[in-house]
Amino acid sequence: MQQEYLRMYEEAMFGITTTKSGQDAFRHGEIMAMGAVPLFVNFNETSRLAMGHMNRGLMMQALTLPGVLPVAFVDTTRFDARRYVSLATRLLQWTRHRMTTHAVAAYALRSMGVNVTSQTQILAVSFGCSDVFCPLFLHGLR
Repeated sequence: MQQEYLRMYEEAMFGITTTKSGQDAFRHGEIMAMGAVPLFVNFNETSRLAMGHMNRGLMMQALTLPGVLPVAFVDTTRFDARRYVSLATRLLQWTRHRMTTHAVAAYALRSMGVNVTSQTQILAVSFGCSDVFCPLFLHGLR
């Protein structure tokens, strides 16, 4: 089932997403990791503090692509394929360089003043992570 879910995003140009029960969700990153562009329906309602590891500027550009309507409709007479490909490429690059578990853990450690090298060893003890990025951080420490 998970493979089918990801395959659909891989074949899609866009992935519709909303805040649902929380603004930070794996779904947003999954959409980008599979090469689709997220159309964040209620993006303007999200907190500036939410989605800290995502490129909010690029996500906003998706909503301003010519021919893309926020109701998940694409007007093919106005759609600009070059701008779409450019945006999709930049989002995928951002995701691969900034949103992997390794990148999230390295960012957190650098923020704490830890010099991260291939020899850095960390012991992590977690007591009930409630933040959506906590499991990413812990996985990235491996």
